[in-house]
Amino acid sequence: MHLVKRTEPIEETTVRVEMMVLTREIVAKWEKPDFQRLLVENKNLESICCKIQKRGRLRTTIYLGVWEGRIYLIDGQYRICAYIGSGLTSIEAPVVTFYYSPGWIGFKEMCTDFIELNGHVRKPTPNDILKAFEGINSNLKKIVSECPFVGYIKRKSTPLLMATTIRAWMSSASDTPGGYSKGALDMAKDLHDTETNYLIDFLHIAHEAWGDVHENKSLWAGLNLVLCMWLYRKLVLAQWGGKSTISAEGFSRFLKKLCSDSAYRKHLFGKSGKINDDTRTPAYAHMIRIFGGSKRRGLPNPEWYKRSTYGKKKRRGCR
Repeated sequence: MHLVKRTEPIEETTVRVEMMVLTREIVAKWEKPDFQRLLVENKNLESICCKIQKRGRLRTTIYLGVWEGRIYLIDGQYRICAYIGSGLTSIEAPVVTFYYSPGWIGFKEMCTDFIELNGHVRKPTPNDILKAFEGINSNLKKIVSECPFVGYIKRKSTPLLMATTIRAWMSSASDTPGGYSKGALDMAKDLHDTETNYLIDFLHIAHEAWGDVHENKSLWAGLNLVLCMWLYRKLVLAQWGGKSTISAEGFSRFLKKLCSDSAYRKHLFGKSGKINDDTRTPAYAHMIRIFGGSKRRGLPNPEWYKRSTYGKKKRRGCR
């Protein structure tokens, strides 16, 4: 335990930092200030509860405020709620306690601390979260190790962000490519070893075809990436039954055709990050045109494409 004194004249707030053993009797004495957020039970709360049951302690800090003889819970209400729901009688937790002067000045300070504690200088992005997750996930480590052009910050050397990669690959596994039903972290947790190896193989083929050129950034974005990954699963891996209809070398040649087709690249401009029926079907129509071939040896004609106005044009593709 140690004491810290603020230097400004009116902020005579003493701060105490300590590890405490919390019990139900102790937390029951804590009050919620009027400005506290509404507690809403959700899946995250259930997840925190499960972690507390396994660890038997809290890793993140609880913030309290003592004002006019009463103890207020400034930050940590979800963790305390999860502790109560865990069934544990006591739990160890790091606790920071602010001691405020009585009256309006003290209350104002408590409100200010709440705002600072619950605000973010910058909200963490999915790539920030995945970068931390890589530390405990061997599959993400393998992707970064074998595909150095995949990263967490977009640079010339890393045209492809990890969050985009994971979302595109996992959402390409459905009958209709695209549409993110989960967040990037949850998708990364679902990525098993075999799928990781398939993904790495695809990324090497795509990188050979598209490279790191800035002009090709739309090819590395969500719309084109998801469709190409979906076709790779369908044609090369034959994951939905049947036989592989194209080799990895043949698929690489197709990706190079996409890269060299100015009409397709122009079509992707401004749409590359949006994946829905309005963007997916016209982009796929371009792919059919670029791939060429007969009806038997052309690209698949899935139900989601057949239903579209493009699919009803007897697979003529786009003009």
